[in-house]
Amino acid sequence: MRIFKRLKNKIDPSVKEPWTNINKTPKEVFSDACNLIAVNLSKYGFKYSASNNALTKKSQNENFTYKLDFGSSHRNKKGQSVNLNINFQVFSNDLLKFRKEIFSKHPSKNLGQPSGLVTTTNFGYLTDKESYLEGSWNLLKTDPKEIAMLLTQYALPSFQKFETIDNLIELLRSNGLIKEFQSEYMTLDFIMCYSGFEASYDALKHMLIKRNWTEDFSRLFDDLEKGKQLIDNRYFLIALVERAFLYGLKIKN
Repeated sequence: MRIFKRLKNKIDPSVKEPWTNINKTPKEVFSDACNLIAVNLSKYGFKYSASNNALTKKSQNENFTYKLDFGSSHRNKKGQSVNLNINFQVFSNDLLKFRKEIFSKHPSKNLGQPSGLVTTTNFGYLTDKESYLEGSWNLLKTDPKEIAMLLTQYALPSFQKFETIDNLIELLRSNGLIKEFQSEYMTLDFIMCYSGFEASYDALKHMLIKRNWTEDFSRLFDDLEKGKQLIDNRYFLIALVERAFLYGLKIKN
């Protein structure tokens, strides 16, 4: 006579329960994730706007607006992949006023519409790995609470740098660019607005060394002085040269 033993169902502690129902539509999964992240960051003063898919917070002096902008992908597929990517952004009232004044003095330069955008970068570049992939997730494989923890660990300290503007300017003056600033010409605007010519000049020199642009910058700057058309396929270099020319920031050999 065979004796059958009833096997007890054992729970493997290493297997995590999914945070969401994978049968939901990508739009529902994305919305649920954003709301969960918002709940976790609300304790730090961030407010969530579902219509804009973004978390925002004012600085202590209310001049800066900190923003975490949530995006997704048109390649989302129900039950397989729902993308969430996050951009780190900072806006400034003072910078908006500064650009309006500068742009109005140079109407022929086609500088576009002035904005208060100080910086924008993918969140992944704020992490230790400084990679876009670190700021983009498949929500069917990543719990939003884990993403909220990463935002607390990396985004909040980066926003905090704007609370002590003198220290931030000194960092930029000594390094040219730091991880929160990816656009050279926008960084130059920021330093000119909050400090002036000398700090901007020092920061510019470091930017050019870091990007290995020093010789090409001087060549293009000379072309501008001679009224020649700038010919180079590097958009950010051209934009930096035009901004530096606007401010009279010619690098001495």
